[in-house]
Amino acid sequence: TIKTSSSKRTSCHLRSLSSLGILKPPNRAKPNKSRHSVLGQCSSTFCDISGLTKNTRSGSVYVIICADGGANYARQMGINPDYIIGDLDSILPEVKEYYAGKQVKYQKYPRRKDFTDLHLAMSLADKLGANEIILIGSLGKRLDHTLANIYCGIEMLKRGKRIMHYSPSCTVYLIADSLLFRGKAGDLISVLTLSEKAVGVYERGFEYPLEDVEMEYGIPYGISNVLCKDSGEIGLQAGILAVFHYRIQDNN
Repeated sequence: TIKTSSSKRTSCHLRSLSSLGILKPPNRAKPNKSRHSVLGQCSSTFCDISGLTKNTRSGSVYVIICADGGANYARQMGINPDYIIGDLDSILPEVKEYYAGKQVKYQKYPRRKDFTDLHLAMSLADKLGANEIILIGSLGKRLDHTLANIYCGIEMLKRGKRIMHYSPSCTVYLIADSLLFRGKAGDLISVLTLSEKAVGVYERGFEYPLEDVEMEYGIPYGISNVLCKDSGEIGLQAGILAVFHYRIQDNN
């Protein structure tokens, strides 16, 4: 799962990725396997995603898609993506040559285009049949890019995809039904509606529980709830929610 901002000067140090099952060279699709897409670009965030597998399913098939400059960091980590997509203005020449030699598939688009590289990567994941799209580095320093990256997932969510943006300190889920997730007591959870209204919203296992409430786009009162135990559940009857899960830091 990878994705990020498009600044050429940003830096990303993703550690321990090759040791994770989700970022090993993926097996080819098999019948009755859950298909996940890992999207990668460059990022202004230093990322250690060693906890990511806690939220993924075993026995899944992963397809790794690098959005443009994300290939530079995949190369540093010894990861061979399945696809590299975008206008390719951020990928280093030596990295491009290396992956060409590895028969990685390229999909190049003009620099002047209507869609961001991430949007193109998500569309490719959709075409490849992914039912879950995990993004890394999409929550960077540029607020406009971060918002655009989150908004990109709305249409995919409507198509029935599961969408998760991962970073070391925060994970953002887009949901249209229910979400049961793991964490630690004291973790902060914020909920915002991405639709005009979200109906039948509930939050269970929190310091400030909610049950069957309506959230409106312009009234963001779902900020900074606190997880009471190691898991919580959030759901709704209609609409779209963005759930921000901020993890407390270990003292060890």
